[in-house]
Amino acid sequence: MRGSRIVKLVDNPDDHASTWAAITGRGTFDQESIRASYTIEVLLDVHLKGCEHWAESFGRELPETVRNAVVRAAGLHDIGKADPRFQAWLRGGNPVKPRELIAKSRRSGQNRAAIERARQLAGYPKGGRHELLSIALIVGHREDLADADFDLLLHLVASHHGRCRPFAPVVEDADPVQVTHNGWGVWSDHRLESAGSGVRDRFWMLTRRYGWYGLAYLEALVRLADHRQSEAEENQEEERGGTAHA
Repeated sequence: MRGSRIVKLVDNPDDHASTWAAITGRGTFDQESIRASYTIEVLLDVHLKGCEHWAESFGRELPETVRNAVVRAAGLHDIGKADPRFQAWLRGGNPVKPRELIAKSRRSGQNRAAIERARQLAGYPKGGRHELLSIALIVGHREDLADADFDLLLHLVASHHGRCRPFAPVVEDADPVQVTHNGWGVWSDHRLESAGSGVRDRFWMLTRRYGWYGLAYLEALVRLADHRQSEAEENQEEERGGTAHA
C-alpha cells in the first residue's frame, strides 16, 4: 500500500476505550480474480509459508495480537483451495494428484473460456469463493490460534480478495463435498453468506475496534504479502527458465 503511514494502533484490541487506529495518506491496492491462480504451478503450503514470511516483515511493528493475526491470516488465507473440486479446476478439470495441493496452476493461462470449461468439468460452484471456505476451516479453532486477535484473523482471510466488507457473496453449492487441510475439516456448504453467519457483524465490530482506515491498512498487509509472494514465485520461475515448481 503506497503513500500511507500508520499513526497509532490500539495496544489492546479488546479494550474499546483505547485509541483506534488512524491512517493518513493515500493508498492503492488491486483486487485479484480467479485468473491470478492461473500463472505458474506452486504448491499450496509453499505459497502460504512465503506469504507468512512477508507478513512477518510487514507487521513487525504492530501490537503482538494484531501482528499475529496478520501473520496467521497470511499463512491460512488460501487453505480453502484444498477443496478437491478447486484442485481439479486448477488442473484443467482433472481430479489428479488429490494429495498434492497447489495454490496456482499453469494450465489454461488467461483464457477465460478454458478456465470456465475447467470449472465445469471439476464441478466447482460457479462464483465459489475459496476465501470463505478458508474461514469455514478456521472458525472452529479459536484455541489453536489464541495468540492472535481471532476475529481480526477471520476477517483478514475473508477479505483478502476485497469481499466480506461486510457482505459475503451468495453462492449455491448444490453438491457439497468434505474439505480437509492439515487435520481441519468442514463441509463446503458452510452458509457463510447468510446474514447471521457472523461475517457482516465481524466487519462492523472490527471497524469500531480499529477504525475505517486502520482495518483497511491491516487488510492491505495481508494482500500485499500475497502479492509479493506471487511476484517472487513468478520471478523464480523466470530464473529457472520456465520449469515447473516441484
